Amino acid sequence: MTELSISESGGDWNVKSEGNTLVWTFNEGMSLSKFGEEAYPTYEQILADHGEKIEGMVTVIEMDDPFNEDAFEVWENAGKKAQEEGIRKWALVADGLTKISLRGKLDYDDLRVKGFEEKDEAVEWSRDQ
Repeated sequence: MTELSISESGGDWNVKSEGNTLVWTFNEGMSLSKFGEEAYPTYEQILADHGEKIEGMVTVIEMDDPFNEDAFEVWENAGKKAQEEGIRKWALVADGLTKISLRGKLDYDDLRVKGFEEKDEAVEWSRDQ
């Protein structure tokens, strides 16, 4: 399989491919409105163009209050879209995330979701078959 070559960015976010894994970073100060206006349409376009090649996804979350109710709705929708496109693993990276149970909050039939505190560990997990 040909490796992806993706690199996109907006004001407070970026996405790049590492092998066939998408690595998203949402920086401190990013708002949910920017996510909906900039990052999510890019996400949908990347999935439409390359969905069959994407094996895993890593989301590095540095934004303020990333797990409030509104933000969780955004993460849930992103996970549903990933599952629809056949992505099998989604790693979320944030300080303290390993202490938060994602089970039942971000739960999908064919998409494994796991929290990490280190990006490199998350990327490695997302690539393991």
